[in-house]
Amino acid sequence: MVIQIKHILIVAVVVFLFGNCTYHNETEYFTDIPTDSTNLCNTANMSFQTDVYPVINANCVGCHGNSRASGRINREGYENVKKNSALMMKAIKHESGVEPMPQNAAKLADCTISKLDAWIDQGMKDN
Repeated sequence: MVIQIKHILIVAVVVFLFGNCTYHNETEYFTDIPTDSTNLCNTANMSFQTDVYPVINANCVGCHGNSRASGRINREGYENVKKNSALMMKAIKHESGVEPMPQNAAKLADCTISKLDAWIDQGMKDN
């Protein structure tokens, strides 16, 4: 009887611990994966506020912000993102001769990089 209770308790603990595990589809975590095949990576009319700064804020400002400008590089705000954007893009694209950014993280998605490039090509508007 005691052995059966121990077995039931062990099974209950295992079910409880693993019952809380859930599967999440990868697309929930990668927001720039297109869900509409007719618009794979729209780079028309890039906006600093809606297309560029959210990427910079999520991936750069933690180390390159007003309170912590690693390598004396600050990417917080429009003027700071605009400064030396060519070097920023080389780092984001993981080109040789510069330290790849974001540091210790995967390279940004190709679509995200294309959007940043398009914003620069479109004149780096503060919009």
